[in-house]
Amino acid sequence: MSSPFQISTSSSGLPYAIRQDICRPSIDLDLVRDYATRLRQRLDICKTPLVRIPAPRTLQATVLVKDEGRQHTGSFKPRIMGPLLSRLERSRTPIARVCSVTTGNQGAAVAWAARRLGLSALIFAPVTATEYKLDRMRGFGAEIVQHADDGSPLLDYQAAERYARQWALSHPGIYLVEHAGSPEIHSYGTLGLELLDQLVGIRAELSTTAVVVPTGAGGLSSGIFSVLKSLDPALTTIAVQTRPTNYLVPSLVRGENTEVASTSGLVEDGINC
Repeated sequence: MSSPFQISTSSSGLPYAIRQDICRPSIDLDLVRDYATRLRQRLDICKTPLVRIPAPRTLQATVLVKDEGRQHTGSFKPRIMGPLLSRLERSRTPIARVCSVTTGNQGAAVAWAARRLGLSALIFAPVTATEYKLDRMRGFGAEIVQHADDGSPLLDYQAAERYARQWALSHPGIYLVEHAGSPEIHSYGTLGLELLDQLVGIRAELSTTAVVVPTGAGGLSSGIFSVLKSLDPALTTIAVQTRPTNYLVPSLVRGENTEVASTSGLVEDGINC
């Protein structure tokens, strides 16, 4: 099967990927809309604005930014809570704890939502996570795990994720993850629905419209792109990664998931989660 991405090269010689065509996006739009309603009613997730910013001198374009920094906890991460809200409503047994793995932003969102919903939050984080972000999560009431049961440190995000998945198999609670086809991806798709609604009227002023999404672990871009391509296949969507986190292009070229070197200690580590 051909890739839904086109591999291109920027003016600096660096490759980038344009998600050109998804004939059958693997996303349930009714589920995305359901999550949007739950997020708005239970957690007061707001519809963030499109803000016009000056374009770089080398770019003749109108640049609009969807300002998710105005969201609760300062990032788009609270949107991941759609599946949690659904499972809380459908569960026949009480659910007391929610778990996740993070270097900061997702952990803060999970801890914030858990406290608002009357749950406890257990966050698995690598030992390289910054104290500022750890303190922020603790401020929302989260318990932080940075070492395995045998006392060995969780050295990076990958180690924290492996341990968290293993831990979740034998402990009660809800473990929030991001992977292709997961409910969490559908939850991030709520941002795509908002964006399409906000672009109505604006696109008439523009000759071409492209949506650019920064990509770390891929949860946000997968959710947004699947919704956009389902409802507007002609829309150009571009995924952007930094050099240290550039697993997307090699994975597409090879046709399989490709790991990159650890980003622990780098600013880019926060992009992943």
